[in-house]
Amino acid sequence: MEDIEPLINEAGGNSLLFGSSSGAVLALEAANKLEDKVTKLFMYEPPFIIDESRPRVPANYVQHLNNLIGEGKRNEAVEYYMSEALGIPSECLQLTTMIAIHNHQKY
Repeated sequence: MEDIEPLINEAGGNSLLFGSSSGAVLALEAANKLEDKVTKLFMYEPPFIIDESRPRVPANYVQHLNNLIGEGKRNEAVEYYMSEALGIPSECLQLTTMIAIHNHQKY
């Protein structure tokens, strides 16, 4: 985020911002922080849950994910992220794991 303001300054002092996915969140934060320097904001697919159309992540999501990463359980961390944050069904994750194992064994 600290890189955005110098870029805007270099470009003439104000700019429009575009952000996609998590970049949309950064663009929104920059627009809020930099106020008049951001003249327009375009966000594409920001990862916000704004209604009850999908379940929210568990209350301890970030802590649990960080624990898995800290314990070196990277595969479990990815599976946890994909199931809890993205909502990918466990059957699909199991199939993806089987395909990855199969492809890894081929090489």
